Amino acid sequence: METKGYVYLIEDDVSVQKSLTRALSKQGLEVIGFTTASAFLAAAPKHTPEMILLDMQMPGITGLQLQEKMNKQSRLTPIIFISGQSHPQQIIESLKKGAVDFFLKPFNLADLIKAIFRALELDHGLARRLKLHQSIADRFSTLTEREKEVFELLTLVN
Repeated sequence: METKGYVYLIEDDVSVQKSLTRALSKQGLEVIGFTTASAFLAAAPKHTPEMILLDMQMPGITGLQLQEKMNKQSRLTPIIFISGQSHPQQIIESLKKGAVDFFLKPFNLADLIKAIFRALELDHGLARRLKLHQSIADRFSTLTEREKEVFELLTLVN
């Protein structure tokens, strides 16, 4: 089966990690698990995830702290939080900082899988648009000054 996406699962509860890994693997997703945010940070430079499932409450670095570190490193990887505790302020904070969704344990697995594929689809669309924009910028940089003027006039007309 072809991999539909790479998901990093950062979850300190090993039983939750195993069951999620099994379920997501059946959906064609490649899951790489970490039991702490520190372990993820140590391995992150070696891998580029397309999606991160992140537990909010973990020993050491919390999910929100990890999200902040990733934001500072300009990582635009979609994050879905999973948590056993519902602190409204943490949920709001995670979403303000760019999380794409938040699930409380115990969560509906089908809903989580839908959210993962929706986020992956949006992320892949964004990647395609960024690649297209870069291609256009590269081509634009090779134009003569006169060609650039004509291009700008044409874009004003449309």
